[in-house]
Amino acid sequence: MLFRVIADYFDQIEKVGSRIEMTKIVSKMLEETPAKEIDKVVYLSQGLLGPSYEGKDIGIGEKLLMESISKATGYSRKDIEKKFKEKGDLGIVIEEIILTKKQTSLFSSALELEKVFLNLEKVSTTQGKGSQEVRLRLLAELFNSSSPAEGKFIARVSLGSMRLGIGDPTIMDALAINYSKDFVQKNKKKAKEIESKLKEKKEEKRKKEFDLRIKQVTRELIERHYNINPDLGKIAQALKQKGLEGLKEIKISPNTPIRPTLAERLNSSAEIIEKLGKCIVEAKYDGFRLQIHKNLDTVKIFSRQNENVTHMFPEIIEGIKKQVKAKKAIVEGEALAVNEITQEYFPFQITIQRKRKYDISEKAKELPLKVFLFDVMLVDNESMLEKPFLERRDKLKQILTPGNIVELTETITTDNPKEVDEFFEKCVEKGLEGITNCDTSFAFG
Repeated sequence: MLFRVIADYFDQIEKVGSRIEMTKIVSKMLEETPAKEIDKVVYLSQGLLGPSYEGKDIGIGEKLLMESISKATGYSRKDIEKKFKEKGDLGIVIEEIILTKKQTSLFSSALELEKVFLNLEKVSTTQGKGSQEVRLRLLAELFNSSSPAEGKFIARVSLGSMRLGIGDPTIMDALAINYSKDFVQKNKKKAKEIESKLKEKKEEKRKKEFDLRIKQVTRELIERHYNINPDLGKIAQALKQKGLEGLKEIKISPNTPIRPTLAERLNSSAEIIEKLGKCIVEAKYDGFRLQIHKNLDTVKIFSRQNENVTHMFPEIIEGIKKQVKAKKAIVEGEALAVNEITQEYFPFQITIQRKRKYDISEKAKELPLKVFLFDVMLVDNESMLEKPFLERRDKLKQILTPGNIVELTETITTDNPKEVDEFFEKCVEKGLEGITNCDTSFAFG
């Protein structure tokens, strides 16, 4: 597939102000893209080279990009810098320069999408001696063969400033438009149920609302799979290859973060018991919420925002390797600093000092962390997502061995508001944030 086709779609998207219109254009773009390349189109539309949790954006410097534009077009660095000061966007600068570029190459040819993506991947991963020259050559090679629109978006992806405003919800909405007919064919009973609820409406309005509801349920289906595997490139590819049946291949797996759920806050212990009856009440820890993936001897750690933060927590990696018996597991917990002498928990202002890029080993010795696990989502090849909380908690106990780094959250099981209040006070006295319940995601405190 020619990159020019995708760049033209990006140009259209940039010019529309309505999110509805943007979604329609994205839908057409994805419909036109072949299965083997659709994942790349999804990533590039968001200025990325892979799912966001992999952090594969290029983000090269403006100076290197200007040098590559100069090499490809014959314009001097001074002229390019002047235009950049005027426009404030190197994407627009290269777009205008290509229209009047001073030199052409005997070897330029129409850019394939695959070629653009491969060169940008190499730019993002090339390191070491001579890497600047290699990156310069790879970018200049693309600009040399670019149309004005292609050059603009290659520059923006390279700088990590795509500016199209295509978020994950827009991609999912676009996919829902493309596969709503497939949903009707595969779920005729559900479609008839929706249709029967609209039978009192006039025909034109009935058809419009039916289409809208089918898109909504299709979108919900796509999002359910996105929640357990937030890689929209992979999801788009599965849909392109097998329609909605392809979503069955999107499963929970180690090294791929699961999107976290938000807690519902309740105001009192009486309200908790009235809502839940007898339940497990957990201590609520004020630290780093971490989703920890163990895959044999490899451990990866993701933040609440699905950012890969593995390098920040060397002691937790070792603790998980030693204390989690399962060969494969996805567990969730809170990591925080604990005063070893008093056994009190340091406030978050102290724990947050562990969030750093440099001097991690030294800080880990100065301020070691413990991680308190409260949930498990995968054990070996068994998904725990649909299991009740009590069963998940038992499984968590089974796979955890005693140690100094990894512990379970403290809990009580009760239907007595007074016991909830007493447990809450005990947690606060120890420096914790309050209490919570993983099964229904309430929080108190």
